Amino acid sequence: MRLLCIPLLVLSAFLLGMLGCKKENEVTCKTVSEEVDNQKASEPFHRDSSRVLTFEMFFNDSVSITVGNRVAITGHLISDLTTGMAQSFSIKAQPGELIRIQMTNDCAYFPLKDGYKYLYFNRNKGKWKVTYSNVGRGYF
Repeated sequence: MRLLCIPLLVLSAFLLGMLGCKKENEVTCKTVSEEVDNQKASEPFHRDSSRVLTFEMFFNDSVSITVGNRVAITGHLISDLTTGMAQSFSIKAQPGELIRIQMTNDCAYFPLKDGYKYLYFNRNKGKWKVTYSNVGRGYF
């Protein structure tokens, strides 16, 4: 009987760790609000093409972008204070796949919308927004 208690205790501790005992430095992932820019693109977008993720407005952090269950990009974002834009990354992702953006103290996720090549990210007071577009933006 005693031998049975040890595996049960180990299993209980494991399940408690998975089901809600949050680690001290763990970040809660937020959903992303979405907007669509309906400007007409000069060329059609094919759903198997790369998506371009552009981080605008004051990002300065390490970043890991996950598509589904695979890490697609890791790097460091540094905003250009003149243009407000940090930088862009290209990823391969299919519509409906879950995209997760993990930073040191922030995290956001969203399912990828179909039909758009460019995704522009902004973050204001901890709230994330993505604007889908088929038109590349110019930054001066």
